[in-house]
Amino acid sequence: METLLFRATATILLALIGVTALPPLETQKNGQSGHAGEITAMGTVYVPLTIPVVTTPPLQATISGCQDALDLAVKVGWPLEEMGVLANVLWRESRCTNQYPDGRLVHNPNDPKGGSWCAMQLNGAHFERTDWSPRGWMAEQNIGVRYPADLRNAELCLRAALALYQYAERAYGDGWQPWTATRGW
Repeated sequence: METLLFRATATILLALIGVTALPPLETQKNGQSGHAGEITAMGTVYVPLTIPVVTTPPLQATISGCQDALDLAVKVGWPLEEMGVLANVLWRESRCTNQYPDGRLVHNPNDPKGGSWCAMQLNGAHFERTDWSPRGWMAEQNIGVRYPADLRNAELCLRAALALYQYAERAYGDGWQPWTATRGW
């Protein structure tokens, strides 16, 4: 049986993480049952527990063509005014695909730093651990991408590319700077 001290401690701890109350308990002491907010003859206070259910939709793992890629880009937060350039970059870099027909992640091994991956051809340099970025720049963006293999998921690929675009916009005044090879479409 729970004690009043246990219930009070649990209620405080749960309140700290955003849960408002503990569930009602049924007791068998002297045939009594407790209800929310009721003090029984034994002195027990029953407080209901409401646990919020948070559901996160699964990430979109694949894209089928340019329109699907652009729809996903809007979903992850790419600016609408960049959709034209983004469509050109997606086509030029990967023909708007994130995986080959056999399921392998799109990869260009001829690019520097181990190559470039996914529909946006993100370079291995962004994953390198350096003195100024001990976990690697991409891992430090906290978007769920630590290794190039994480880019197999098309949504993560586009989120990672958006993070790189936003960084380049702040650092160089040109978000498309990392994709300079795609100039002249």
